[in-house]
Amino acid sequence: MSAMRALNILVIDDSLTICRYLDRLLTRMGHHVTTTTDATRGLQLWRERQFDLILLDLMLPDMDGISILKEIRSRDQETCIVMVTGHGNVKTAIEAVRQGADGYVEKDQIGLGSDLDEFLHVIERALEIRESQIKRIHLEQEIRRKNEELEAMVKELQRARNALQEERNKLREILFSLSELVIVVDREGRVLLMNPLAEKELGVSQEEAVGKPLSTLSLHPEVLDAMQRAMENGETIRKEIAHLTTRNGSNGRVFSASINPVRMRNQELLGVAIILRDISQEKELERMKADFYSMITHDLRSPAMAIIGFVDLLAQEAVGPLNKMQKEIVESIQRSVRKLLELINDFLDYSAIDAGFLKLERQEVDLREVIHEAVSELQPLAQQRQHTVEVRLPEEPTIAWVDGERIGQVVTNLLSNAIKYTPDGGHIVVSLTHSPEHFILEVSDNGIGIPEDQISLLFSKYKRVNGDCARRIKGTGLGLLIVKEIVKAHGGEVSVESKPGEGSTFRVTLPCTKPESQPSVEQISASICEYVKA
Repeated sequence: MSAMRALNILVIDDSLTICRYLDRLLTRMGHHVTTTTDATRGLQLWRERQFDLILLDLMLPDMDGISILKEIRSRDQETCIVMVTGHGNVKTAIEAVRQGADGYVEKDQIGLGSDLDEFLHVIERALEIRESQIKRIHLEQEIRRKNEELEAMVKELQRARNALQEERNKLREILFSLSELVIVVDREGRVLLMNPLAEKELGVSQEEAVGKPLSTLSLHPEVLDAMQRAMENGETIRKEIAHLTTRNGSNGRVFSASINPVRMRNQELLGVAIILRDISQEKELERMKADFYSMITHDLRSPAMAIIGFVDLLAQEAVGPLNKMQKEIVESIQRSVRKLLELINDFLDYSAIDAGFLKLERQEVDLREVIHEAVSELQPLAQQRQHTVEVRLPEEPTIAWVDGERIGQVVTNLLSNAIKYTPDGGHIVVSLTHSPEHFILEVSDNGIGIPEDQISLLFSKYKRVNGDCARRIKGTGLGLLIVKEIVKAHGGEVSVESKPGEGSTFRVTLPCTKPESQPSVEQISASICEYVKA
């Protein structure tokens, strides 16, 4: 024991003689010793300090040693405790060992003339036992901690597996409920999976197809070519296939094909997913829409144009003089038919845009002339409403590479709206400026203005601003949408600033530079032919 590190030792014994003896003995051996003859004081010292060894009297006046032992062991498993017992109390000392003591020593072994080596051997043995117990306790604690961690990991793994299975089930349900044909192939082009619709349309089960090259399925050659390109380039490819032949009789139907690379988390290419959607009905609807637009042009616009021609002849009194009432009637007919023609033209313009047939005849145009022409055309309408139209244009020519007729339509629509939505006697400004990159056309008014929450609706199909004044003004709600699409086709942008009760400013920005290339007449014709065929 003398060769050991210095220990912090507490002696609790009712014998002051033993306390003093052990204090001198153990202090000479290099240990730090604290003694007390009082059990309560001993417990207080244990609570306040940390001891390596406690020599505890089995029988104390105010408390028995077993009770003190239990109190300490209930909270402290690391301090070594050796019971000090009188002669004849060996049985009780053994019971103390069962209760958590690390050994016992008889008082006869401590006094003068006793075998000191035997006493020290008991202490050393007790310390070894306690150290072993501490290691065992720490090992058990570590095992428990590891077990808890393992159990938590197992539970987390089970939760993850359950969540993964749930996600797989959801994906399976989604895949099986899709109205598209879905085929996934690996990097070698072998089938990995198919959804039921693909099985039905291709006339082959997933079990039969898995592992076989995609080329063995009756798919359009364009699909196989697109799959190969997606594999090589790693890019999504989308295209329409007009005549996809399948074993299940899908010949003649039109499909939209999307070939998408499938990658692992590390971006390694796993294969591609081929998604085919039957758009035959959509194409048929588009064809019916085209027929409907043609019917409107022929059956509505042509008669309206004829009526305008005849009414203009009447207004010019080419067929005879008119009295005052007849002139008013003719003027009313003129206004009504022109409104009808305006609605028809808006509808046809939007129909062409919606069908993708917005054709631009670009050439070098002086934007000042376009604006002057539009303002002159609408000046009578502005005068009827007692509006002042101020035009601010550059003095030098402003040449832009645009479709002059379409840009004139933009100016007309914006100016017409300003006239309509400005109370009588308003002030409207049409201005044109430019920077090195852009031409900027602005139409401003001091009209009713637009609530902020409705500005986003301005360029939507058939959407109009709410409000009593706005509702009294007739229109299709297509004018601004047509403006947006025409400007967009020119590579420009439209924006608006407005405050209710103060007015609005519509700003059109057009690029100054000439586009690098324009579609030729042959290309446009080819596109229209393809559309008609579809």
